[in-house]
Amino acid sequence: MVDIGSNTVRKVRDWKLDRYACYLIAQNGDPKKQEIAMAQTYFAIQTRKHEIFEQLSETDKRLFIRGQVTEHNKKLFKTAKKAGVTSFGSFNDAGYSGKVRQTIKDIGGTMPENLQSEKHIKELKSEKKKLLKR
Repeated sequence: MVDIGSNTVRKVRDWKLDRYACYLIAQNGDPKKQEIAMAQTYFAIQTRKHEIFEQLSETDKRLFIRGQVTEHNKKLFKTAKKAGVTSFGSFNDAGYSGKVRQTIKDIGGTMPENLQSEKHIKELKSEKKKLLKR
């Protein structure tokens, strides 16, 4: 129910939109409206982030994504600890063997054991550090 003035309310439908629909509404909306202006800013920032990411080397992309995964895992483990999890190794393995592997199968992705091996993240970080020193 939304207030429509004069102490009256009206029931309105609630819509769920996908990202693209939100983008179209934001781009074609009136930027004088705060919500539209904020949405336009959001999409402009996300577009720029994507442009910058696409310009990175494959190594830098991998390092960036690994950093993101590390941060998200820290949050996950913090939440798990609050929920009473004590065996984080088992907790992590259960997530990979149950949710992640099944999702890879469901979307037709390549299973981890079938991927070509790459340099260890520590090695990539070390190489990057040496390059930055030069």
